[in-house]
Amino acid sequence: MNNCKSNKGLRILLCLISAVLFLIPVLSIGTFAEKLDEIPLGNAASVYIYNLDNSVILTSKDSDKRIYPASTVKIMTGLICCENLNGRQKEKVRVTEKMVSFIEGRYMGIKAGDTPTIGDLLYLGFCGGFNDAIVIMEYLIAGSESDFVALMNNRAASLGMKNTHYTNATGVHNDNMYTTAEDTAILAKAAYSNGLLMTVTSALDYATSGFAKTFAFDNYNSLISNSRYHNPLCRGLNAGSTPAAGACAVTVAEKNGVSVLSVVMGAKIDDYNNNYAYILTSRLIDWAFDCFGYIDVFSTSDVICEVPLSLALDTDSVIAVPERKVSYYLPKSITVSKTPGENTSADITYSYRLTEPTLEAPVEKGRQIGFLSVFYRGELIDTVAIVAGTSVDQSRLLYVFDKIREFSKSDFFIGAVITFAVCGILYIVAVSVIKGKRSSQRRRRRR
Repeated sequence: MNNCKSNKGLRILLCLISAVLFLIPVLSIGTFAEKLDEIPLGNAASVYIYNLDNSVILTSKDSDKRIYPASTVKIMTGLICCENLNGRQKEKVRVTEKMVSFIEGRYMGIKAGDTPTIGDLLYLGFCGGFNDAIVIMEYLIAGSESDFVALMNNRAASLGMKNTHYTNATGVHNDNMYTTAEDTAILAKAAYSNGLLMTVTSALDYATSGFAKTFAFDNYNSLISNSRYHNPLCRGLNAGSTPAAGACAVTVAEKNGVSVLSVVMGAKIDDYNNNYAYILTSRLIDWAFDCFGYIDVFSTSDVICEVPLSLALDTDSVIAVPERKVSYYLPKSITVSKTPGENTSADITYSYRLTEPTLEAPVEKGRQIGFLSVFYRGELIDTVAIVAGTSVDQSRLLYVFDKIREFSKSDFFIGAVITFAVCGILYIVAVSVIKGKRSSQRRRRRR
């Protein structure tokens, strides 16, 4: 009996050790800030990480390379379905034999005669990943699979997805169906703005209401559901795999008001069943939040230059400062040059242009006097007005003297002076002539 207890204890210990070893790749996710070159991107065919708030591409790998789309097809399908069926979620659909006569891939087993609600179908298709629900919605919206696929390809073209072609709505492999990580990101941006689709794909689980029996299921996307890959920062959109396409995961992570879109395509699933679409997604999301942030490049107290000033008693210049704070989503390790002009060793450089190269007092604080241009690695990222940083009063004495000086330079004054000078000269000449004549007359009389 003691041996049985001992063996049982040993088995429990071995199971615990196995479980810990199995979880190591996942437990390491997010435990430390890491550099991009420490993330094994070689385990995916393509990657695209994008800030949705300011349209900054944080990193990408082979994002323009054509690949098989796998379940990312369902993002396009979901967008079209949610746009067409929103507001009809409580409406029941009677399933026909034609709708479920041929289903490939993952399916729930919906039968002809079933009456699911449209809400059931949306959650079954885009939360649970069941292809029979998607095919039913195809018929409901377009009347046939081919007509629905035409809607998908037309929508892809309208979004600017130049390297994408769909052949079905479920993501079942087809050699003629392709996309890129960049095109998938374009699609995900559009889908992210659809509130119904994001609600459906962000649900942890769902229980149907329109069937004879309730059917409950978890989100097929393991980043969302309560799985070992669960990431609490993630919302929606889709994940899946096929043998030809590999594993894929497309999601949006939100933290501290920042939204990051992650696209990982063609990822490996290794011999230990570690899904690198999920692993890389979480590590890339952690990397994005650890290494990027909104950097205050310039504050409203930063002196850009000093502008020469006249007619002020206590100063001969006024400081020029940015009208507003200049912030940008950038790597936290950037270097900023506080000297205008090019600086090849700095990531952030700037230049400025004054619309008023000199000023006269009085000057009010906040008066616009130029523009500041800010560059990140040579690319313009912001332009902001330059304003006077302080108010300066005018000296009345200097003002009077300046007006006298200005008057002395005026054409009227110069003309008056010339006229006065000419008149003076003429007067002197006239007096001299008259005096000369009188002197001559006096000399003649003496004779």
